[in-house]
Amino acid sequence: MRHLVETVGKWRAGGVRAVVARPVSEHGLGARDAGQAMAISEEGATAGGLYGGVADAALRRGAEEVLAGGRRGCSTSA
Repeated sequence: MRHLVETVGKWRAGGVRAVVARPVSEHGLGARDAGQAMAISEEGATAGGLYGGVADAALRRGAEEVLAGGRRGCSTSA
């Protein structure tokens, strides 16, 4: 988690916007470790990870939508 916070801090210091994804509830298989988070920059860089593979790719697409619209919020990923 420290690496994620430091990385996002560097992005922000450089004027790069980012999205942080973190599970708020789980159904079925969950994140690899409790308390995991993933950050995605507007440049497409990532730090951390939640599920790996296809699920993290879906999170990246959701982050792009959030950054394009400038909105905050929760999304559901199945």
